[in-house]
Amino acid sequence: GVAREFVRQVQVGMVGVNVPLPVPMAFNSFGGWKKSLFGDHHAYGPEGVRFYTRHKAVMQRWPNTASSGAEFAFPQMK
Repeated sequence: GVAREFVRQVQVGMVGVNVPLPVPMAFNSFGGWKKSLFGDHHAYGPEGVRFYTRHKAVMQRWPNTASSGAEFAFPQMK
């Protein structure tokens, strides 16, 4: 409808539709796309998490029994 078209076309970093108070949730960054941005970057929300952290992928297996040595076989579901 009209609101979806407005959200698609508006050139702002934050917009509220059908909300009683136009306040961002804590997870969202607070700041704009243009000169309303506070500081150098979006320090809050997902941008802040990505800026201050490093991604780590962990693959692990916790066998129930003690192993007698290294296993080089392809893991199988039992």
